[in-house]
Amino acid sequence: IHPFQFEVVSGLIHVFLGVFYLWCSMKFVDQPWNLKGVTFASSACLVSCCGMLAFLFAIRDANDVGVVSTLASTAPIITLMLSSLFLDEQPNVFSAVGVLLVFMGIVVASMK
Repeated sequence: IHPFQFEVVSGLIHVFLGVFYLWCSMKFVDQPWNLKGVTFASSACLVSCCGMLAFLFAIRDANDVGVVSTLASTAPIITLMLSSLFLDEQPNVFSAVGVLLVFMGIVVASMK
């Protein structure tokens, strides 16, 4: 299956599950909809599909899949930085060890 076809199917599944979730929340929960929340969830679904598509194309076009997958594993570092910036969360020892392990993985993957 071509990566683009995979992403189209994945996106359709995300849309279906999102509509199903919204239907269930209307039917079984007594809470009003929040337009900001629906917009954020829809945007997150779209960005997730685009990110996965970029990852699949990077793996297809790369000479070394290990480097691509290692660089893709840096996502928690970006999440850690954004949570510190926007949510005022303080990194702990475990997150520092995780960042160190990711950087060590990048160094090991780039060695030939």
